[in-house]
Amino acid sequence: GVQTCALPISNSDKRESRREHGSLFRKVIQYYYANNHYKHADLNVSKKKNDNDIKVFVRKRPIFDYEQKAGEYDIIGCTDDNVIVHDCRMSADLKPQHAYVMSYVFPFCQVFSDDVENAEVYRDAVLDLIKFVCSGETGTCFMFGQTGSGKTYTMTALLKFICLDLIKFLPNASFVVSSFELCGETCYDLLNKRKKS
Repeated sequence: GVQTCALPISNSDKRESRREHGSLFRKVIQYYYANNHYKHADLNVSKKKNDNDIKVFVRKRPIFDYEQKAGEYDIIGCTDDNVIVHDCRMSADLKPQHAYVMSYVFPFCQVFSDDVENAEVYRDAVLDLIKFVCSGETGTCFMFGQTGSGKTYTMTALLKFICLDLIKFLPNASFVVSSFELCGETCYDLLNKRKKS
């Protein structure tokens, strides 16, 4: 959905204008949730799930203090299985008297908001994979995200839960766990002092 509010626009760049008028943009975003617009979004995506499908989970990181101090504000919302991106738009020439927020809804298997603990992420996103592996199969968990999105924070916690459950579920078995970071064309072994492979 698109919400519109009138804004007086100063002659500055788009990012600065978004910051300058952030309180008004935030009101439009709050209005979006208060009126449940995300429930009426036309996703045009089938949410029928199959046990053999690749499952995609999203974890939202909180906005950092330094970002807030710089005048930034949170434009990402979450429901149980949707990520909502609010695009606070300024006109290209910055002269019209209207700015607006376009809200885009993206469906996933499950979405974790920024207040969800690591244990819940593990339980809902990874535990079934570990049980699958313990039945004799091979499993892989990938993490994607730009620098600063929280991959290391999440991955470090998940590795601990994975190892504890493998030992619990397979007390007398031998198994191999690998953890790699792919960066460009380089592969780092995260369980071997970041040795390059």
